[in-house]
This record gives sequence, structure tokens and C-alpha cells, in this order.
Amino acid sequence: RCVFKLCVSHAFSIQENNKTCFLWCGNWGLWNDVLHFSPVHPAKICHALREAGFQPGIFQVYEIDPRAFGFNSQNTLIYLCSPREKGDFFVPDADFESYSYERIVQLSDIPSATIAYFRQAKKQGERPFLFNLIPHILHKGAINTDKAKIIPVCESPTDYRSPPSGSAARK
Repeated sequence: RCVFKLCVSHAFSIQENNKTCFLWCGNWGLWNDVLHFSPVHPAKICHALREAGFQPGIFQVYEIDPRAFGFNSQNTLIYLCSPREKGDFFVPDADFESYSYERIVQLSDIPSATIAYFRQAKKQGERPFLFNLIPHILHKGAINTDKAKIIPVCESPTDYRSPPSGSAARK
């Protein structure tokens, strides 16, 4: 089993309240200082939010090709983010997989559990977490964003387009 100590940040290296956040990934050990990426294009998430009745605001993300940025099984891990009870921060080892480009392409659609979560949040009047139950790509190391494409997301109801296969977006 794995344990998360959660922070409100995109990287677990941020120190908050004098506590360093960390991520224990079972057989892969301790992974801190990781960047979180999504294999699901954010435009698909915006579309699902709209379908659930939300009106997401415009935001920007870095879109990168993991092949061009050196992602490999030594510096990158897939976290499947399977459903758990609210407040349960124990994650089974089976929720982590070795990185492969082919696998992230397989994970590029928004999970049905995420769509159901968005609908339930709307029904209960809650603000949903954008990347809840969506697989995460955890990358150890720096990314030179000078080489990354910045894309606007949720510009209008017609902004939903299928992204190129295998593109990943940093949250």
C-alpha cells in the first residue's frame, strides 16, 4: 500500500506548514519532487464538466510530448488513481505502473468514474477536483518549459477537439 501526504500544489516538493510532502510508491519507493501530468487532454475534462452542468473557467496548461522530453521507465511512473473512499489516502501498489508511452496512449480517455464523480459533485452542489480519478503521470526531474507548448483550455463550449494521440498536459 502507498500513502499520500497531500499538498495544494502541482509538485510534491513544495513545503507547506514546514512539512515536506511526499509520495510513497510501493515497489518504486519514495518519490518526492515529482511533476504531475495527465494523459487525458484537459479539453476532454472541460467537455465532461460542461456535460455535468459546470461552467469551467479558462486556464492554460503546458502540452508536451513525453517522447521529446525524455520520459522513460527510470524517471516516470503511472499512477492510475483508482476510486477509494473519501479520506482514504492509502493507495495499493497495483495503482502504480511502470511508464510506457503505449500505456499513456491507452489512458488518454476520461474515465467513466470521473464523469460520474463530476455529475455527483454537481448534484450535491460541490466544486469538483479537475483531475480526480484521472490517471497521473509522475515525472522525476525538471522540465524546460521553454520547449513546451502553452495551450488555453475551456475557452468556449466548442473548444473540445481531440488532441494528438499521446500528448500529455501538465496540471
